[in-house]
Amino acid sequence: MKKTAFVILLLSFTSGIFAADDAKKYEDSWLILPLPLYSEETGLKGIITGAYFYNKKPDTFSSNMQLYLSYSLKNQVSVEEEGWHYWEKNEYKLYHNSYYKKYPDTFFGVGNDNSGEAAEEVTFQMLKFRAEFHKKITGLLYAGVRLSYENFVLLEAEPNGLISSEVFKGGRGGSYFGQGLAFSMDTRDNSLFAMDGIYTTLYCDYYGIGLNAQDSFVKTEFDFRKYFKLADNQSVAAEVFTGVIAGSPPIQLMEQLGGDHKMRGYFYGRYRDKCMSFAQAEYRIMPWERVGFTAFAGAGDVYESSLADMNVKFAGGVGLRIGLVPEERANLRIDLGYGRDGLAFIFYAFEAF
Repeated sequence: MKKTAFVILLLSFTSGIFAADDAKKYEDSWLILPLPLYSEETGLKGIITGAYFYNKKPDTFSSNMQLYLSYSLKNQVSVEEEGWHYWEKNEYKLYHNSYYKKYPDTFFGVGNDNSGEAAEEVTFQMLKFRAEFHKKITGLLYAGVRLSYENFVLLEAEPNGLISSEVFKGGRGGSYFGQGLAFSMDTRDNSLFAMDGIYTTLYCDYYGIGLNAQDSFVKTEFDFRKYFKLADNQSVAAEVFTGVIAGSPPIQLMEQLGGDHKMRGYFYGRYRDKCMSFAQAEYRIMPWERVGFTAFAGAGDVYESSLADMNVKFAGGVGLRIGLVPEERANLRIDLGYGRDGLAFIFYAFEAF
């Protein structure tokens, strides 16, 4: 794959983590993880990942906050925070995610059959805020609301290209407000590295505020995950996902295949369209407390409106897991994925699904 990250050095420092074996199960814990990386689009880049685990109680998921900072020698910046806060016995849960990014990207066009020959370089400045609030309504079923705001500003594009010529909506940027409903069911044994249980979500978001009527759209996503425990240190995770957009979305908010979570083995956004469906599975084994391995495979595609338009793509790979906070099952994820366009090398904190 042309645009994938290759690690030239791994330097990790986890504050308070390697003393975690002596810590009590319900004490707060945190980590700091610096990673020097290299990629074609950024050159030498430094990333700092931070995480804080708190509010630990019996029969309640640990609340967490995550922070990602990166800066490259090409003056490319990314700042992102993400986290979940859980109330007593998971009766309520709050999700929050926001970021600022100024990064180069490659736009390959829209659809599932683009060859990549017409790919063009583009840089957007991106700002995002999202919050979700869920309440348990019966048994293990949750219902809630979520709000989002996303802003895109075009900074650079190739002259006379698809982006600068505004062939696609959102090519020059824009602001989008989303308001939606959220439904979920959660029986997982752990929110970061589940080995048993089910996690299912259904989101339906309306983007219309500030848009002309013909530009409004509705985005619906269904995500079903099942975890099969094989032994104390082994499990199989499976995921089925479908996303459908009705209306006229900008290119930035279309469904996009690939990246760190959805079909590892493809550059994120290599294929994008109004709809996407895929299934993936992963075998997980942690033979030692701080070291584990995975093998994964998936199949899926993006399409405009009908499943018959899919040109099914396959991906697979293997991964290494390094336990950062063993009592939380918080791992550093190192994955090598393969798709029809080549290899993808992924460094990420926590699991793909």
